[in-house]
Formats: sequence, structure tokens, C-alpha cells
Amino acid sequence: MQWSRDQLRKSEGLHWLLDLTWGGRHYFHGEQHVTADAYGHGAEEWLDGLDVGGPLMDSVDPLSDSPEPRSVSITLTLPPGVDVPDLVARGFHLGSATAKLLLWAEGTTEAITVIDGVVRDPQYETAGQPITFALEEMPFDDRALWPPVRAVVDDDTWPNADEKALGEM
Repeated sequence: MQWSRDQLRKSEGLHWLLDLTWGGRHYFHGEQHVTADAYGHGAEEWLDGLDVGGPLMDSVDPLSDSPEPRSVSITLTLPPGVDVPDLVARGFHLGSATAKLLLWAEGTTEAITVIDGVVRDPQYETAGQPITFALEEMPFDDRALWPPVRAVVDDDTWPNADEKALGEM
């Protein structure tokens, strides 16, 4: 599936939102200033300054042994007072930032997470200037724990287990 920004923009009430986590802070931005309850636990101010560039590619190659990560180009103007070169000089490298690109519909209490990933190839100039980067999904960054912490070897979970292993966690 391929969505272009113009196709989505034609739909009234849909907003691109970006939640950037960098240097111990969250920066909430949208293509325009909105107050949105994107996470379902209270409205937050999403400042303008976001520009999502190019189409979002979401495809699966059935003959591939590994999925292609989704990626999108982002241009972001951070609020006044955020000095990107100074923060980088103090050790907060933009390449260590994570971000979520969300699609939020007005009147809803949750947004759809389109890409949850990492900042790649960040570029910046002086304080107050926009930063550009690619937001790349991390398809193998699965935080689920398998087996679950309280998993127990029994006749249901491991029918062929040795009797000595029964009851083990």
C-alpha cells in the first residue's frame, strides 16, 4: 500500500503527528498546531513544524527472506530555544533519537502508529533551523519476551517434555 501526503490531506480531519524522543525529552509536532488526544490519556499540544516528505511505502515481497523496513523523510522545526548543535555538542546525538509518526483523526482518542522507529541520517545547521532525517522502522526490534516470564513446562506447553523438566520455569 502506498499513501501520499496529498491523498491523505484530502481527507478532512486527518493529521500527521510526530512524537520525537531525544535528549530525555518528548517533542510533539504536527503539520499544523493541534490539541490531540493521540495516546488515549489526555489531550496534548502538538506544535506545528512537521513536514512529512514523499510517499510512505508499505509492501511485502513474498520471495524475500527479510522485510524491508518502512521509512519516510522528515523535516522538523523544533520550538524556539532548542539549540540542536549545542545539544549534540553536549552528547545528545540526533542519531540516537527515536520517533513515532502517527495519523490522528479529529474527534478520536487514539492515533494510528504508522512508523515507530529510529532517526537515521540526521542533518542540521544552526540553532533555529529545521532538522531533516529519515524515520526508519525497526522491524526486528521486538520487545516481547518469549517464553513469558511465568511460563511453566507442563503437559500442555511441552507435551513431549521429560518428566524431570515438568514444573520448571
